[in-house]
Amino acid sequence: MFQRLFKEPGLVRRHCDAPLALERERYLQYLEETGFTKFTVLKFARALLLAVQELQTLPSEITTDEIRTAAGQKRKGKLSRRQSQFVYVTTQWCRFMGCLRESDVDSHPFVDLVGDFSNRLNVDQGLSPGTIQLYAQHINVFLRYYWTLDRPISSATIEDVDNFFRSIGDRWSRRMIAISARALRAFFRHASKQGWCNAFIVCGIESPRLYTHENIPMGPAWEDVTRLITALETDNARDIRDRAMLMLCAIYGLRSSEIIRLRIEDIDWEQNQISIWRPKQRNKQIYPLVSSVGNAISRYLREARPSSVQREIFLTLRPPFLPFSTGIIRQAVRKGIETLNIHCPRRGAHALRHSCATHLVQQGLSLKEIGDHLGHRSSSATRVYAKVDLPALREIAVLPFFPFGGAYEA
Repeated sequence: MFQRLFKEPGLVRRHCDAPLALERERYLQYLEETGFTKFTVLKFARALLLAVQELQTLPSEITTDEIRTAAGQKRKGKLSRRQSQFVYVTTQWCRFMGCLRESDVDSHPFVDLVGDFSNRLNVDQGLSPGTIQLYAQHINVFLRYYWTLDRPISSATIEDVDNFFRSIGDRWSRRMIAISARALRAFFRHASKQGWCNAFIVCGIESPRLYTHENIPMGPAWEDVTRLITALETDNARDIRDRAMLMLCAIYGLRSSEIIRLRIEDIDWEQNQISIWRPKQRNKQIYPLVSSVGNAISRYLREARPSSVQREIFLTLRPPFLPFSTGIIRQAVRKGIETLNIHCPRRGAHALRHSCATHLVQQGLSLKEIGDHLGHRSSSATRVYAKVDLPALREIAVLPFFPFGGAYEA
């Protein structure tokens, strides 16, 4: 590997004689196979040489803070450009070698308890990975707070939970506190069954009252959605990709998690169909492929999608060409809304799902048809969109009122 990267025998010998040569070669080979350019692989090779000269050996476990210390950071603060490159490359290499301790943020003595609880949610209740991750995040926030009390988990009380929510203050919304309370109830219910703590804690965890239909769906108007998609009709690779994703959000009402999971085999070009994996229903839903959406995806595959062995349709535009997180779609929607100065309370990808549902209501579709289109498990999830049908609500408002069977008289 080093012989192909470097032409000068002295450089080749220097890289080969340095510690952990085989481990470094294996990682550089991986970078090359995943689509990194030769220039980038060279930069990684040079940075790795500096890393092994500082580390000398690859420990069985290393944290990001230890890597920053090895980079020469004497105190917390901004790293120099060379130090930042050292930290980034070494972190990626250690993650590839499996010796990076990823749980720096969630480090506390109760990490194993959270892992056991997450596994139980997956095995017993079959919750989606996203829900399990959300619960784990909220539990880790509480346990990091509880760790400061310097007490074992067996000593936890309902007063500790109350004090935790008081410490949050106004930083969290009512809905966020309700989610946290639900996650803590599930955790302490599991903990009591395992004998880790008192069983009475679960009964005392209360959450703020949330009303099922208290909020009107807040998405941009359909005319603004059309402007948003039209503005992406350029020859830029990012715009070509984002336009296809936003059309899936707006026309099919797909969630971001459903879009990033789309695979090449999910589109049947001969039958003009697209299959969507619904994580909440745990099955696939087949839609007819709208010609405008099909053309947008086809153009992305032909002109903008990088060559990759990955089967997911949407990939990053820079090497390594890998599937990305839902944040990329959220950023694309937010950027478009802000650029076009569209007035909309919510600016994430889910806002386009609300726009889709609102548009279908205005087209006269029934709530059952809208729920089927959006992949709702029950009709209760679709009822909220009845409030956006203002003409129908006005008709109801002017109907005569007959109290106790008698006609109302002015």
